[in-house]
Amino acid sequence: MITAQVEIGCKHGLHTRPATLLATIAQKFCSDIEVEYRGKIVQGKSVLGLLQLEAKEGSTLSIRINGKDEEKAMEALIRLALNRFEAM
Repeated sequence: MITAQVEIGCKHGLHTRPATLLATIAQKFCSDIEVEYRGKIVQGKSVLGLLQLEAKEGSTLSIRINGKDEEKAMEALIRLALNRFEAM
């Protein structure tokens, strides 16, 4: 299992578009992906779960990934966060 912290850099927080991008990228990997914010843990492959976090701009998310392709998955999700949750 690997973990990382990423910051929400998009102006409106983790709203529909960035949540959909995160989930879409997460779904490309077979590893289990969890996202935590303020003690609430959701599946990273679930748009609805990510939206329930209600993470605002500047918030820090904790991402935990466990599985065969965990390193590649984490690299992709960190890249997305560094790109301010914009399509790559």
